[in-house]
Amino acid sequence: MIVFFYGQDSYRSKKSLNDLKINYQKTLDPNGDNIVYIDGEKINKKDFRDNIRNNSLFSNKRLIIVNSLFKNKKNTIFNIILDILRELEKNNDNTLVFYEDNEVPEKKHYKELLDYLKKQEYSQEFKKLSEKGKLIFIKKELDKYNKKITNSAANFLLKSFADDTWLLANELKKISFSINNEIIDLESVKKISLEIYSEDIFSLIDVISIKNHAKSLELLEKQYLAGLSSEFILTMLIRQFKILIQVKDASQNNINEKNIANELKMHPFVVKKAVISNRQFNKDELINILNKLIEIDYKNKSGKSDLNTELLLFISSI
Repeated sequence: MIVFFYGQDSYRSKKSLNDLKINYQKTLDPNGDNIVYIDGEKINKKDFRDNIRNNSLFSNKRLIIVNSLFKNKKNTIFNIILDILRELEKNNDNTLVFYEDNEVPEKKHYKELLDYLKKQEYSQEFKKLSEKGKLIFIKKELDKYNKKITNSAANFLLKSFADDTWLLANELKKISFSINNEIIDLESVKKISLEIYSEDIFSLIDVISIKNHAKSLELLEKQYLAGLSSEFILTMLIRQFKILIQVKDASQNNINEKNIANELKMHPFVVKKAVISNRQFNKDELINILNKLIEIDYKNKSGKSDLNTELLLFISSI
């Protein structure tokens, strides 16, 4: 069986990949001994063929996960892999998963392989959700925590976080564990989202901006002690530096804070904090920091680094 997961919504594609692994371990391989991970960016013909054919002594059915194949710089590898996959069509007991954490742009040297994978029965593209899809996503996520949400609270979250389902999912989890009521209302969402995390993240950004590494690490540790995951902290940092850049651009047009909030459709509290933080950065510095954070995010989602370590190195390098 060949599976292909790809698309802009890496949260849902990653979740589907994890669900597949969990199901495989439950039914066939409790210890995960027969799960094979292949770095698609670096794979060559011999490695790919050896991994595909090297069956375990204990199980004929293996789960083979190929990450980021279409980022491979060797143009010839794609036709080679396509030939191998076609050879396996009549004799393949393994589950072979090709995983891309984003869209795959069509390029001539791998188009045939890409088309082949897209036509597989278990190929799935995870596009950005529609407004209706986002609301369904919120309700399904909250079902995990036996919570429901009012329409006004859901719409507030969509306006604040829906461009990033990783952040939205983390926010829903955090809110669910922060309130006792079964129904999540707008007042609870605003209180938790704006007063707690925006303040904490802006405080971290402020000490990063003055290169106070000791204080930065202290605030980072404080967020860990409060129960926040590294993934959530990273996503919030990315979001906040994007906000800083947007507010920086708007401020250069001599727009006041109230008008910036209206133009960018942001909460006035967030704009006010961004204006203060921006005094410590020029735009090039903001873009450079944002690019570093995006690179850390990519490495984490593709399993190429330890996120805790990456965050510590990031703060120490600013």
